[in-house]
Amino acid sequence: MGPALKGCIVLPILLVAAFTVSCTRDPEVAKREYMESGDRFVREKKVREAIVQYRNALKQDPRFGEARFRLAEAYVQDGDWTRAAREYVRAADLLPKDVEAQLKAGRVLLFARQFQDAATRAHNALALDRRNVDAQVLLGNALAGLRDVDGAIEEIQEAIRLDPNNALGYVSLGALEQAAGRQTDAEAAFRKAIEADPKSTAAHLGLANFYWSNRREADAARALERAHEIAPDDFLTNRMLALFHIAAGRPADAEQYLTKLASLSKDVDAQLVLADYYLASNRTDKAVPLLEKIAATPSRSEAELRLARLDFRQGHRDAARKRLEVLIGREPSNAAAIVLQAELLAADGKMDDALSRLQAAVAANPTLAEAHFALGRAYVARNDRDQAARAFNQTLRLNPRAAAAQVELSRLELSGGHADSSIQFADQALKNAPNNPDAQLALVRALLAQRNIRRAESELQALTGAYPNHANVQTQAGILAGLKGDHAAADRLLTRALELDQNNNEALSALIALDLARKDDQAATRRVDARLARTPKDPAALLLAAGVYARVGDARRAEQLLRTTIEVDGANVQAYDLLGRLYLSQQRLDEALAEFDALAKRHPRPVQALTLAGVILEAQKKPEQARQRYQQALAIDPEMPVAANNLAWMYVESGDNMDVALQLAQTATRRLPDNPAMQDTLGWIYYKKGLARLAVQPFERSVKLEPRNAVFHYHLGLAYLKSGDSTRARSAFQQALTLAPDFTGADEAKQMLASLKG
Repeated sequence: MGPALKGCIVLPILLVAAFTVSCTRDPEVAKREYMESGDRFVREKKVREAIVQYRNALKQDPRFGEARFRLAEAYVQDGDWTRAAREYVRAADLLPKDVEAQLKAGRVLLFARQFQDAATRAHNALALDRRNVDAQVLLGNALAGLRDVDGAIEEIQEAIRLDPNNALGYVSLGALEQAAGRQTDAEAAFRKAIEADPKSTAAHLGLANFYWSNRREADAARALERAHEIAPDDFLTNRMLALFHIAAGRPADAEQYLTKLASLSKDVDAQLVLADYYLASNRTDKAVPLLEKIAATPSRSEAELRLARLDFRQGHRDAARKRLEVLIGREPSNAAAIVLQAELLAADGKMDDALSRLQAAVAANPTLAEAHFALGRAYVARNDRDQAARAFNQTLRLNPRAAAAQVELSRLELSGGHADSSIQFADQALKNAPNNPDAQLALVRALLAQRNIRRAESELQALTGAYPNHANVQTQAGILAGLKGDHAAADRLLTRALELDQNNNEALSALIALDLARKDDQAATRRVDARLARTPKDPAALLLAAGVYARVGDARRAEQLLRTTIEVDGANVQAYDLLGRLYLSQQRLDEALAEFDALAKRHPRPVQALTLAGVILEAQKKPEQARQRYQQALAIDPEMPVAANNLAWMYVESGDNMDVALQLAQTATRRLPDNPAMQDTLGWIYYKKGLARLAVQPFERSVKLEPRNAVFHYHLGLAYLKSGDSTRARSAFQQALTLAPDFTGADEAKQMLASLKG
C-alpha cells in the first residue's frame, strides 16, 4: 500500500492540470462574454461591477479596443477622470478607424495641454469623416493651444459652416476671438452659441468666462447661475462656480459647490480640492480628517504633502521635516515635496541649500510651474533679478494664467525702473485674477511710479473699499495724496499704515521722503532711529537708515549702519553695493574697490559690481585690470551697456579690436539709446574706422542729448569736416570753444578753425 500510495501522489495533480487545459474557455469567447456582462451592469447602473468585467475582458486580450473604450466610459461615470483619460488614449490607439475614440482621446489630450497630440487625433478623425463638426472644433482648440490662432479660427469657422446650430463651435470661436483681443466679436460668438442651444452649459460657461476675464463680475455670476440651473450636477459648472466665488473673496459661498464636486467624483483630486478649501478657510478640524483619510489610500502623496505644509504653517517644523523625509524617501523625484523642503530650509536661513533644492525640483519635474515660481522667489531673495525673471517667465510658459508670477514680474520691472512693462504684467494678472489684491496693488504702484494719477486713483478706490484696514493699501493711498500735493492727507494715511503694520518699510520710506522734501532732516532721522530701537538687527531697517543718513550728509553714520547690515546679513548684496558707492562718492577708491570686489564674490551674477570695479580701476589708471573686470561682467551679461561702452572706448583708444569695439558700442546704444556718452563712443568708433558719414548721426544725437558738452561738439565737427561739410564743421568747432575754451582737444579745434578760415 505504501509504495502504491506514493505513486499515486502525482496523479491528481496531473489530472487537475489536464482538466484545466481541457476546460479553459476560448479567450475570444471569454472576452466577449465579459464585455457583454459589463454592458449589462452599465445598463443597470452598477458601474463598479461593469469596471471589473471590462478589466476581465482586457485580461483575456489587452488589445481589445472596444473594451478599453467602454472601460474609459465607465471610469467617467464613476468620476475617475485620471484612469478614464489613460484608457481613452489607449482605446484610440487600438481603434484607429473609430471616429468617436479619436475624438474622446483628443479631448483628453487637449485638457492635459498636449496640444500637438490632440491635433493629431483631430486630424485622424477628420481623415475618417471630413465633415465631422466635433473634430473641426477639437482641431481648432488644439491649434489655439499651439498658438496658431488664425489657423484655429479657420477650423472653427469651418465647423460652424458645417453645422450652424452647433453651440460648441461658437463657444470655441468666442474663446479664439478673445485670445486674439477682439472682445466684441468674442462676446457675439458666445451669445450666438446660446442662441444655437439655450440649454448648452458649455455656451453659458464660455460666456461666463468671457465676462470674468473682462472683470464684468455681475454678468459672469448670472451666466454661471444659468449654467447651474440647466445642469446642477455638472462637474465643470460646479468647479467654475467654486473658483468664481473664491476669486471674488466669497469663500463661504464656494463651499456648497466644492462639496458637490467631491460627491460627484470619486477621484482623489476632488477630495483634495475640498481639503484645500478647508485649509484656506483655517478649518483644520475639517481638513485634517479628510487628508488623513486620503493619506491611508494608494494616492497618499498629495495628502501627505498638504499635511506637511500644514505642520510647517503651524510652526511644527520637525513634524513637517519628518513627513517630507518619508515622502521624498519613497518618491525622490517628487518636485512639489522638494519645493516644500526648500521652503523649510529658507525658513531656517539656509538660502543656498534652499536654492539648490529648488533647482533639483525643477530638474526633477521641468513642467511643474510651482517649482519654477518658488525658484523665482528664491532668486528675488538673493537679489538676482535676471534669474528671477527667467523663472517667473518659465512659470507663465507652463501656466499662462499664473497671476502670482505676473505680479512678481510686475514688481521686478518696477524695481528696474520700467513702469510701462510693470503695468502690462499687472494688467495681465488682473485679467487672470480680477479681484487679486496683490495684482491690484502692483498695478497701483506702477501707475504711481508713472505719475498716472487719474488711473491710480480709480484703481485705488476699489482697493480701499474692499481693504480699508490693509497697511499696503493705506500706504499707496498716502503716496497718492503726496503726489497730489496733499501732504496733510499723506501724513495721516501713511501714519495709519504704520499703525496697522509697524514694520511696513514702504510707508516709513514715504513718510521720510515727506520729511526730506520739507527739509526736516531731524524728523527723518528720528523716524529711522525709532525703528532701529525696536528692530536693531533688521537688515531692511538698517539699509533704510543708512540711506537716510547718507542723504542728510552724515556719511560716517551711514557707513556704520552699512557695516552693521553686513555683520547681521553677510549675504546682503545691497549693503555691499551701497557701501561701495558711498566710498566712491568720497573718492575713497581703494575702499570702494574692495567693497565691489567683495560684492562680486557674494552675488551670483555680479554684473554691476564688476562694472563699478572697472570704473574705479580706470580712475586709478589701471587699464588692464579695468578691462578684465569689464570682460568678466560681459561674460555674465553680454548686454550690460556700461561695461560694453567702457570696454569699447578702451579698445578704440588703444587702436585694437576695432570690430569688437563697434559691436560693443552698438550693444550699449541699443540698450541705452538716450545716453549721450554712449552715442559719442559709437560715433568715435565709426570716425576712427574711416566711416565719417556714419559717425555724424550718433554725434548729432549726443550733442542733442547733452548740448553743453564741448567734446561732443568737437567730435561732431571732426565728422562733418571728414564728410566734406566744412560749414557745419566750422560751426561745431566754434560752439565747442564757446562752451569751454580749454577743453581737452581745444588746441586741435582752434587749428581746424584756422585752416577752415584760411
